[in-house]
Amino acid sequence: MILTVQSYSTDPSGQFPTEGFHIAVCTKDGTLPERRDWHHKDELHFHEVLIGRRGESTHGIGGDFHWGMLAKVEHLPKLGELLMDTPEWYVQAIQSFSPVGERSLQDYDQIFLCWCDRNPNPPPAVSTWKICPVIPPDPYLIPIYPHRSQVLFYVTLTEVQNLSIAETLTLLLELGYTPQLRYREWQQADGQRELGLYALLRYEQHDFNRPVDRDYLSDELEALWQRIVPSTAVRLSKGYPPRQMVSLAEIDS
Repeated sequence: MILTVQSYSTDPSGQFPTEGFHIAVCTKDGTLPERRDWHHKDELHFHEVLIGRRGESTHGIGGDFHWGMLAKVEHLPKLGELLMDTPEWYVQAIQSFSPVGERSLQDYDQIFLCWCDRNPNPPPAVSTWKICPVIPPDPYLIPIYPHRSQVLFYVTLTEVQNLSIAETLTLLLELGYTPQLRYREWQQADGQRELGLYALLRYEQHDFNRPVDRDYLSDELEALWQRIVPSTAVRLSKGYPPRQMVSLAEIDS
């Protein structure tokens, strides 16, 4: 059942084939669920859509578009920028849409369509880089986030609810991992100090100039989600390479 229809429009300059669109919000029982807004009322929220030209898929997901949420407009890809996950594509143009009327709860202040085209000088399909372990300066401290093209795969032992720490480590050993104990200490806003204990499963360096494959370790992640409660105690983080641009000479040619 359609409960409400959200409408978005753009400046009809004729530069783009789409001047507006509608989003239908549907539920099975005809009731509008109570839900919080995405962000604080004084913050803007944005939506990003990547669209490939000539009907080609930009992300190999069987369609011609891929979407994502943006916390800040500054995170939007720049004109000529190679897509982070698929450097075979670059942003050829950006179209902005605004809601018709007032923004509803959990709607967006702006929606961006990033029209993409093929990179005229794509990187090699297969990297010759050999994945290697990262040796941190502090062998017992787990990093907060991975750096450029790194993979960080671990279990937060202090968050696991269905197993004890010893049982969790035993499970990881049975699954073929060699867990390494790590910790992280931080201070709460009220001044109280907290300590987290982690089982590090993978800490790897991949090709500096390429994004880590989006499916890398996804099967292993899902397998642990089935065994560990809550699933959020199992984390897989991937660092991105720096932003890269396609040259104007390559585009013009």
